Amino acid sequence: MPKIVVPSVLIKELGGTKIWTYVPMTKSLLCKLCNFSAKASRKSVLDQHGQCARHKNNVELHIKGDKTTQKLFNVNKYSDKIFNTDLARALMSANIPLAKIDNKEFKDFLVKYTKKKIPSRITMTRTHEKVEFIKQMPDEENNGIEESKKLFEDVSLAKDIALIKSNFKVLKKRLIQLKERLPLVHN
Repeated sequence: MPKIVVPSVLIKELGGTKIWTYVPMTKSLLCKLCNFSAKASRKSVLDQHGQCARHKNNVELHIKGDKTTQKLFNVNKYSDKIFNTDLARALMSANIPLAKIDNKEFKDFLVKYTKKKIPSRITMTRTHEKVEFIKQMPDEENNGIEESKKLFEDVSLAKDIALIKSNFKVLKKRLIQLKERLPLVHN
């Protein structure tokens, strides 16, 4: 008989409700700090995530932020990309070379006041190249890209896409079964 997983007990074991939340639709646990998701039945995967350096750093930043502001930031999938883009634009518009992002004092300052993971110079350079590419595009195409980004920032849309993605495998298998049973008719 399969072991019954109680999400509330698992959340307590992994660090509490300030860090983890249960998503009933997908029967998975979501780490709010890292935006990591895994099935609740996969405890070993959740434990591994709890031990990774990225999660530990995010928990440390969260605890520091909690002490000073008593506030949990709502993290969505695209917040890091948006932050990286905004940071690259700000640095470039102020004529600050992107290599300065690797300066320890500057990085510590940004982490302290933004409570965000600061990207490396390489990531900033890639982000800057994307921003410059978009700037050179005609306004109509650029506006379309911006509207698409706003759509994907919508949490409900992200959940819908995840649902479709998870069910697509089942749909694909079902179509193959139907194809084997019935010959396809060409018009």
